[in-house]
Amino acid sequence: MNNEIKNMNNPKPDSISYSYQEPDLSKGSFIDYNVEEGPLTLYDKLSGLNTVATAFDGFRMCPTLIKKLTDSHEKLTVFVPLNKAFRNWGKSPTEDNLVPILSKHLFDKAIIKSKLTDGMELVPINSDTKFVVVLINGKFYLKNKNTNIRYEVLGDGESAANGIFYFVEYLFD
Repeated sequence: MNNEIKNMNNPKPDSISYSYQEPDLSKGSFIDYNVEEGPLTLYDKLSGLNTVATAFDGFRMCPTLIKKLTDSHEKLTVFVPLNKAFRNWGKSPTEDNLVPILSKHLFDKAIIKSKLTDGMELVPINSDTKFVVVLINGKFYLKNKNTNIRYEVLGDGESAANGIFYFVEYLFD
């Protein structure tokens, strides 16, 4: 009881300690981008969408690809895979595995939906794959010319300062 009275008479603690450790930025464990005033880039818009968080994390792990998404001088079309596209991928999310697959989803031309015409050929960046736009019953698809697999293009496209993005449910082969 004497200790309780003594502590109540001396409300100041004997000492306060805490520890803080600077994050190691050299390993890419933390990314900080300053958003300048003005229109939002593809990076800015995609970073806030939970439905494509897996693809966005993948892009962030690939410096060459994330640079394109952040560069306001680029003009891109991105067919962003939804989260479920990665469920059956079966590869580890390393830069070596991500760059080849995600590069097939970026195109060096900003194309609004009304300009996607049946038979139009599109070639993604860093890829020898070619796609053809296919229009069936009012729906747009991208067909891989090598595999003949069709991928439905979802949404009407959302514009950003450096391009436009659409959604797809599958990873492009």
